[in-house]
Amino acid sequence: LAGLFVPHNFMAAEARDQAFTARVMFTLLDFASQPVSRYSPQVLQPVVAHPLPEWFAANNAGPVAQVPVAAAHMRHPAIAIVIDDLGTDANLAARATALPASVSLSFLPYPQAASLLAHNAAVGGHEVLLHMPMQPEGAHNPGPMALTTGLASDQIRTRLLGALARIADASGINNHEGSRFTSDRNGLVPVVETLADRHLFFLDSRTTPDTEVVKVSRAFGVASAGRDVFLDDTPSAEAVAAQLAVAEAKSAKLSVPPLCTKV
Repeated sequence: LAGLFVPHNFMAAEARDQAFTARVMFTLLDFASQPVSRYSPQVLQPVVAHPLPEWFAANNAGPVAQVPVAAAHMRHPAIAIVIDDLGTDANLAARATALPASVSLSFLPYPQAASLLAHNAAVGGHEVLLHMPMQPEGAHNPGPMALTTGLASDQIRTRLLGALARIADASGINNHEGSRFTSDRNGLVPVVETLADRHLFFLDSRTTPDTEVVKVSRAFGVASAGRDVFLDDTPSAEAVAAQLAVAEAKSAKLSVPPLCTKV
């Protein structure tokens, strides 16, 4: 058919080798100053991948564990301590930040000074987590903008993204309260999808034996592990020392993974 309509030798001439020098240029607007529109182009921003802390990588025994080398070096008993509920008191946050950097610190997103206090902890070498408020059993209030089972998926994502924006140095999250929410698989799905997009982990505080956090997280490729020992159910020095002894005894029976304890 080409021979009927194309002049002789035209196609052969066009097939000659030649450098392709044309360029297509697009103008990128300052989207921060433009009104949001459903027709606006979706520009992917760089995502900073946080490497899993050594203690979490070793404890995350499952198909999404991504740092097997770290686990291989962790042959001695180890205990990972996470201090959460931080952010409401600057003095207490400063005292926690003054602890050895191997202690992880988890900050609530809603206190006014939480962003700065969390950043100071990260600068001090601490692993920083977002202590995300989630719905408990009963009528107890976990705090503003908590994740609840009655929210639509988009609302859950919006609240989690807002909290992550507040604690921008977080390499993962753990739940504040959440005995009701963490047992709801449907509610957890938009949470772990959001974490997967940002390469963040989910440390389950295990406030209920019915928790689905680890199962759902790993099903979506999100690194997840759970707390083993609560240190301060009874807030006294003697009780905390006794719980530390429990954690030490359990950890002594393990080479890998380490125990995760929570204050």
